[in-house]
Parts: sequence; C-alpha cells; structure tokens
Amino acid sequence: MAPVVDMPEDLRDKMMAIVFNSSKNEVLKMNDGYKILQRKLKGNWKVLTNKEDVTAEVLAGCSIFVLPGPREKFTENEFNCIKQYLDSGGNLLVLLGEGGEKAFQTNINFLLEEYGIMINSDSVIRTHYYKYFHPKECLVLNGVLNKGIENLAAKLNHTSISNEGSYKKSPLPFIYPFGATLNVARPAIAALSSGSAAYPANRPVCALYKPQDSRSGDVKKTKGGGRIVVLGSLYALADMYLEKEANRILLDIILKFLSGDPALELNKVDAEDPEVFPPSFRELRNPQLELFDLDDAFSSESSRLAQLANKCIVGDQEDENDIEYFIRECGNVLHITSQMEGGNVRDARHILYHVAQHISEFKKLNAS
Repeated sequence: MAPVVDMPEDLRDKMMAIVFNSSKNEVLKMNDGYKILQRKLKGNWKVLTNKEDVTAEVLAGCSIFVLPGPREKFTENEFNCIKQYLDSGGNLLVLLGEGGEKAFQTNINFLLEEYGIMINSDSVIRTHYYKYFHPKECLVLNGVLNKGIENLAAKLNHTSISNEGSYKKSPLPFIYPFGATLNVARPAIAALSSGSAAYPANRPVCALYKPQDSRSGDVKKTKGGGRIVVLGSLYALADMYLEKEANRILLDIILKFLSGDPALELNKVDAEDPEVFPPSFRELRNPQLELFDLDDAFSSESSRLAQLANKCIVGDQEDENDIEYFIRECGNVLHITSQMEGGNVRDARHILYHVAQHISEFKKLNAS
C-alpha cells in the first residue's frame, strides 16, 4: 500500500522521501509532537506518513523510514520487508524511549540485534540538577564519542547555542529527555553517550550502522547496503526539545549520516574503541562464612566432645550451669536432641532420661 499523503507527482520526483510510520500506535506523530520537525524537513525532503502495514510498496521510493516510538509488535513479514528495504540501500531511523521494549510493548530489538544494536529497558537520569528541573531531562555536555561527529557539529554550530560556561567544552550539548541506554556491538558504532553527569554514566544512547567494517574500512554487504540510526529518546527530536541546546544540530547530523553525506566522516579509531562503560550488573554476595563455625562443620564427634569438655570444666571447679550446658551441647553433637519426643523441652534432665531409656532397652535385649 502507498503512503497516506497526497503530493504532486513532479514534487515527488524532485525530492527525497522520508516516511514516518504511524501503523504501530506510535507515541508521536507528524501532527502531534513532530510539527516543528515536519516544518524543518519540508524544505529539503518529501515528508510522508504511513498508516498501513509495513510492506514493500510502502517502502518503495522511500529514502528514510522512521519508526517514532512504536507501541505494537511487528509481524515477521514486516521485518522481512524492512530487511529487504535495507538490503536494497534504504535507511532506517528508530526512536524509542525509557523502558525500552518492555514499556513500549514492541519487538523492535528482534530486528536491531542483527545489526549489533539493542535498546535497554532502563532510563537515563541526571544525577544533579543543571538547567532542567526534571531528572530525566538530561543535559549531556560530554556525550560525543566520535571526533568525526564532533568536527561536523563544530561546523554546524550556530548562534542559537550559547557559547558560555560549559558549552565551550562541547560543540554538541544536547538534551536527552526520557530516554533509554543502548547496547552496541560490531558492526554498529556508538555515536553518543549519556555522559559523566547521568546515571547510568557513559552508556551509549545513539548508535549508527552502515555496511562497513569499523576496524579495517573494508565494505561488507552481509547485512545490507542501507544505514541505521537508533536514538534511545524519541522526545529528543520532539517539538518541546528540538529547539533547545544543540538538538537541531543533532537532527542535521542524523540526516547527513542516513543520506550518506560526505561531510560526515566518522573517525575509525573512535568507532573501534568508543569511550563507553559496559553495563553494570549486580554482583553476587560473598559467602557469609562468619556465620558458620568451621570446627562444628568439619570436626569429628569425639573432637567436638573433647573441646566442649575443656570449655566447660576447668580444673576441679564444676559449675551447675556448665554441666547443664555441657549435657545439652553433647545432645546436639550426638544428634540425641533431634531424636527426642515431647515438644520443645530439651534440657539436660530430659536428655539424660532419653539416654537412660535407650540403655535400659538395650540391656533388656541382651538379657533375653
């Protein structure tokens, strides 16, 4: 099915098409949350919206296919169509948010994992206040992981971005609102991180994929000829944040990468070894050995009885309380206490009575 937008044919032929999908109950739409984005794109792009299932007909002639926060699962046939679209040179932009797949009830990771990217089910929080009140509105000042992106951002920098204070240290200060972190592995490349002032710190939040090995530079076609950008915050490009900080420059960089603009040349060294931290997992607790008496656990019964006798009887002095304690502990060492009947009564008198009973029964057997 064709994208649901009417546009003159001559204009369709002259401009590249960006198709925003809205068939999976997406969080934001072109007329609801992405109005400013639509207005900026219309100058150089043909902006279309797809309200039907994702098919080869929908993707035909599409330069960039955008998934702005899908909240339903894709079918196997739809994933196959997207893969074929990427194989043929199409480009994909995936936007999600905090909570990842679990919160959005989608299955987009099934597709992205084939290209080395996975959206985590977490949230990025700024650890201390700076400029924005909500802790999930994270202002990232040191999140650029590739010098190629940093150099292009410096060239695109304009007067709308303040050059005071901390901004002098970063050409791409961006706000990352209500977003999740990513796991990135080859052949994908980590492009942006959460920075050092957020939790989790220095984790990827934007990943790029292109059919090229980041180590050797050799072109590889094993996973298709198209490009993919995954951004863990769909609100970073929304109306309320697109005009803030350098998010508009971030949009320009994403579009230049997806369109194969030679102005963006990624640094191969940074692509191979980005400065990100691996995800932290909760460590298992150490065994609580201090709660165990190793002598009790490994000594023989005779040794434990000898130690108990030395502990309770000193010289010729015998205390009544020591005798009581000695008999009860002997009952525990010899497992007499566990064999006794009669409720919770386990004092020395009952233990001696239990032992005497068994001796009497033993003698009766021998007498007969």
